[in-house]
Amino acid sequence: MAVTVTKYDPARPLAKGKRMTEAGLKAYALAARDDANRLVPYETGALRGSSERAITVSGNKTTLKWGGTNGVGYAAIQYYAPSGWRYTTAGTCPKWFDKAKAANAAKWLKAAAIAMRGTK
Repeated sequence: MAVTVTKYDPARPLAKGKRMTEAGLKAYALAARDDANRLVPYETGALRGSSERAITVSGNKTTLKWGGTNGVGYAAIQYYAPSGWRYTTAGTCPKWFDKAKAANAAKWLKAAAIAMRGTK
């Protein structure tokens, strides 16, 4: 049996693939932000709030940032804090993303897969 394809426009499946990738990356980043923000040190809320507008999706990667906005220039200091620092809010810690990823990475991947399946 042979099939001959005389006309094929790859633009539509390529566009859907791009939309699926972007949806998956955004869902992954949102789930990561939600879980990691629970561990971000909280005194005034500025550091946690700085991640709200900091998710960017570009090509095949997504970036999630804390700090750098609203005068929150101390995010790196808090993130890489030496052990022994005392935090006023229970459950917060340095290296919050790493700790959240260790506990929730499978859940983040599941959120990305669901978002990709729902893309039209």
